[in-house]
Amino acid sequence: MSSTAPAASPDRKVSTRRLIFLACLSLACVVGALVVPIPFHGRVAVAVGDLVHGPLFFCVTLGVLYFLQRVRPIDHSDRRQMIIRCLSVFVLCSGFGLGMEGVQKVIGRSAAVHDAIANTLGAAAAVCFYVGWNRRRVSKRWFVWAGMGVALIAVAWYRPLNVLLDVRRAQTNFPDLCDFRSELALTRWYLHECSSALSTEHVTDGPYSMRLDFRPAEFPSATLIDFPKNWRRAEQLALDVTLDPRHSGSDVEMMIKVIDRDRATEHSDTFRATYTLSPGETQSIRLTRAELLAGPDLHELNLGDIEFVSIALIAPTRPATLYVDGLKLQLLPSDNTVDVRK
Repeated sequence: MSSTAPAASPDRKVSTRRLIFLACLSLACVVGALVVPIPFHGRVAVAVGDLVHGPLFFCVTLGVLYFLQRVRPIDHSDRRQMIIRCLSVFVLCSGFGLGMEGVQKVIGRSAAVHDAIANTLGAAAAVCFYVGWNRRRVSKRWFVWAGMGVALIAVAWYRPLNVLLDVRRAQTNFPDLCDFRSELALTRWYLHECSSALSTEHVTDGPYSMRLDFRPAEFPSATLIDFPKNWRRAEQLALDVTLDPRHSGSDVEMMIKVIDRDRATEHSDTFRATYTLSPGETQSIRLTRAELLAGPDLHELNLGDIEFVSIALIAPTRPATLYVDGLKLQLLPSDNTVDVRK
């Protein structure tokens, strides 16, 4: 006597096809979100984008687990099947996240180690939640797995949330422009042909200075991009700069630039001042309000809308290290008679 397996119902086939279509559409949306350039700039946009990575890969991994359970069901009470399924999906999704970071680097969008870690943590959180949810009927401790998932997302959010707090701190610490009290202060800078780190050497204000390691290039620079933009009450700009005493070779030419949004060009129509640095010598630079206003060639510097402050070396022929500290404004007294509308 022979028997045959029952044929799948038309409704089941339609449901599976619809599920496959939605899975492909969702995958295309995820890939698009990860490779399309973000139309926003600045630390806030980057931090908010970093907050998305963990939950995004949580949803991707949970979606894959759900999809596989629909098309290839397993017995959730079978520990071996659950381990194989969850481990396979975790490796697949975390590998996908790592691969997408590599693709971002190839196509020119910035890739970050934090993003890759957040992707992996989001995938792990989804696996924990999936295991806890499907063990809720057989184990009274299923919520421990769900709690582990929440904790993993919290770990993924730790750095971007702290960056957002530092964005707020950068505004409330005025007239300090950058106090170098934590590593997060370094994220306020855009670096071109140089690297930065906190240092306990050549400190003039607070616990740390900023160490800048410049590479030989035409105009390597470190540009402060996140700070209070309204300098109308500024009497002078102060900073202390030291060329590493171990620097071998001749003196180094450094340029300080203060750039407002009204500039006509990136170079001549900005405030700029050049200094010669000798190894081991600390220069306490003080730029007065009058000097700042008269700096640009084509207009008066708009102190109400400053965009960047840049520290650059002029065509260094060998690596050079600077230590920067005490970057702050001195404000006019409250009873001043200066026109602060400028």
